[in-house]
Amino acid sequence: MAAKTCFDCAHNLRIAVETGFAGSTSSWVSAPPTDRQRTAFLQYYAEGKTYQEIADAMGCTKQTVYESVQRALTLIRSFFKEN
Repeated sequence: MAAKTCFDCAHNLRIAVETGFAGSTSSWVSAPPTDRQRTAFLQYYAEGKTYQEIADAMGCTKQTVYESVQRALTLIRSFFKEN
């Protein structure tokens, strides 16, 4: 079996985040990422946009984008840690 590439992992994570881990028998430790957190996370990690590019598109500050990405990352890590 071939080793997973970074693209495979990123693609699978993107699907998981976009669907809110739908179909998983596990549950979130806390609430899943909000739409804003999910959008910022995907644009930053999957699309490679900068915080400023995302902030401009979302109509918020760069700091808000940073905090949204960090919160989503924390929630996702918690999800995998607990499940």
